[in-house]
Amino acid sequence: MKSILTITLIAIQFSLCYGFSNNQMSNKTIQDTLQTEEVKLYHSKLQQMGVDIESCKCKSCRAGYTPLFSENLPVNNEERVEYKRKKRKIFLIGAGCNLYSQLENIGALSLGAVLFNTIYVGFEASNALYPNFRIYIAETNLYLTAKRSMLTDREVFKGGIGYEIFFNKHISIVPEFSVYNYEREWTEKGYSFDPNDGWFGAFTPTSVRDYHESHVGVLFGIKVQLHF
Repeated sequence: MKSILTITLIAIQFSLCYGFSNNQMSNKTIQDTLQTEEVKLYHSKLQQMGVDIESCKCKSCRAGYTPLFSENLPVNNEERVEYKRKKRKIFLIGAGCNLYSQLENIGALSLGAVLFNTIYVGFEASNALYPNFRIYIAETNLYLTAKRSMLTDREVFKGGIGYEIFFNKHISIVPEFSVYNYEREWTEKGYSFDPNDGWFGAFTPTSVRDYHESHVGVLFGIKVQLHF
């Protein structure tokens, strides 16, 4: 009787120990599986965002294991998000017209280059020759612009904002809205002919009149622009 009782107790104890050990192993397997799937999902998301998987610093990659990917998150290369800085074309040529609120409307030609992917430096020829500067806002096609006339008796300063609307990577249409300040000074002289002055006579000034004109207005410009 004692032998049977002893055998029974040993069997129960063995069963409990085996069950506990098996339960621990099962829980560890489930935990490892969940962690592995987490790592796979993490790797797949990194790849989908365009991040170089070689730069991953997760525990698995730091341990030197080959990166695994989840089958539940397939990577579509066509829809992959590329976090690359927008690269603008360097050389720009434009042609269009400027519509002034108080000055004569006139055509315009422009030529310039983009420096450091942010600043445009060039010239615009219309009713005068204008050095032209632009600053692009972040990586958008929106920009601020400033122009000042030179080589003319008219002094015109323009400041405004524009936007490049692209048809393709080489052609854009550019509407531009500016406020301008116009100033002009000139002198008119009246002359009369004196036949008794010298051998053949001479023209002598009879009146001198100085003029000054200034106003502030608005300007809308539109041009087609080529990018190289």
